Amino acid sequence: MSIKNLRILLIEDDKNAAFTIKTMLHELGMYRVLVAADGKHGSEVISSASKIDLILCDWDLPYKSGIEILQDLRRINNLTPFIMITGKADPASVRMALKAGVSAYIKKPFKKQEIHEKIIQIHAKQNR
Repeated sequence: MSIKNLRILLIEDDKNAAFTIKTMLHELGMYRVLVAADGKHGSEVISSASKIDLILCDWDLPYKSGIEILQDLRRINNLTPFIMITGKADPASVRMALKAGVSAYIKKPFKKQEIHEKIIQIHAKQNR
């Protein structure tokens, strides 16, 4: 499967950031993007959606944090690739995300090329 066919869930509470990230993905040819505006809605989409190929998630979210969503996913052995997109770049936060099973970590602000490279790397690992 091409990265252009990935079904992506973007969980981001900042409307401007969500719009910008979704626009970046569209510019990269990825149009199958679902957006959830908080952790609770994001968890509901994950539970109810038939197939999510990739999750892009902010750390700081209302109702349920990105790290909690990631921990819940991994606890039920859901191996969906998960990219944490956050302003948190301190070593303790990065270690916590890695321990929880994050696939990649992108510090805000970022450029379209950075997210593109991370998605390509994750997709290539999955298709080996």
